[in-house]
Amino acid sequence: PTQQKLHNGQMMWRTSGTNANLLVPVQNNADGVTQIAPYPVTDFDLYFFCDLTNTSFVNFTETTLPLPGTAFFFSNLRPDSSNAIELVPENSNWSTIYLSNYKVNYTFAEPIASDGSSMVVNDSWGNTVVNQPLQQGAQTATIDLTGPGEGWYAVIVNDETVGELFVTELNFQDRPFAVVQIANKLPDGNRLLISESRTLTPLNYQCSFTARATTWQYLVFDQSDSGYLPRMVNDKVVGKKNPKDLDIVDESEDSVVTFTGISEMPNGDLGLTFESQSQLFLQARPQEKFRLISRTDESTLIDPLPAANERDLKTSMQQNTINYISPIHIYV
Repeated sequence: PTQQKLHNGQMMWRTSGTNANLLVPVQNNADGVTQIAPYPVTDFDLYFFCDLTNTSFVNFTETTLPLPGTAFFFSNLRPDSSNAIELVPENSNWSTIYLSNYKVNYTFAEPIASDGSSMVVNDSWGNTVVNQPLQQGAQTATIDLTGPGEGWYAVIVNDETVGELFVTELNFQDRPFAVVQIANKLPDGNRLLISESRTLTPLNYQCSFTARATTWQYLVFDQSDSGYLPRMVNDKVVGKKNPKDLDIVDESEDSVVTFTGISEMPNGDLGLTFESQSQLFLQARPQEKFRLISRTDESTLIDPLPAANERDLKTSMQQNTINYISPIHIYV
């Protein structure tokens, strides 16, 4: 259906990397106003399916993969918010049930508490498409969406939203990672992208996920035997733990990394350990710019130090809470 709508509206969908563009033909009228040409598209509800091609994404963000039968759902249209234009879920783990059958056997999280209850199913425009009574103790209900067809729906019991459904007539062998909905018409009748007079308002949408924050752990090893590490005598560490007073500093001084002690690797090598005092976000271009210096003569040994890598991640338990650690190996 979306491909047909694009064809009818003489629109095109082009992807490049993680970016995608919805292209429409335009022309300037006598007043210099950009208008859609020549097809007067004003109402559309488009759906796009996103695949996950980089498995390190689950390390790079706080996101857990959707459970089987589910997918993340992003939309510029929410029934309770007529001007929601950012494609950001209410939380990073918001998933919607992904189905390929219009007759849905829906399971409630809790049994229906009392007789006289009712279930309402609204479409993405806020229109009620199903309204049926529920009996006390009911744990499931059959929802027939054959008539309304493909789209996103909210399941409401006694005026409280209890779940969400995304229904499509396409049966994917490999379920998509995310479904993106772009709607032009709002529940109040206004248009976001293309007005009734075919005036174009370009918008830029971004699907956002929360980046993972980890403790950056620098492990410094001495390859040149220059005295950066303490001496080993009879398999014991003797002397000053940090002989050259090595330190790691941030150019902006916003982040603090401190020396925490000596670490012994599985192969027996010793390393100086430095850890960030606060958790830092994993980013392709991190704000932190660390360098390794010696306080003995204030010389700079390595500038800049490498940032944490999302592919190297380990965990530790602290007060019944999982702490994510990014080990970074440095050789001097």
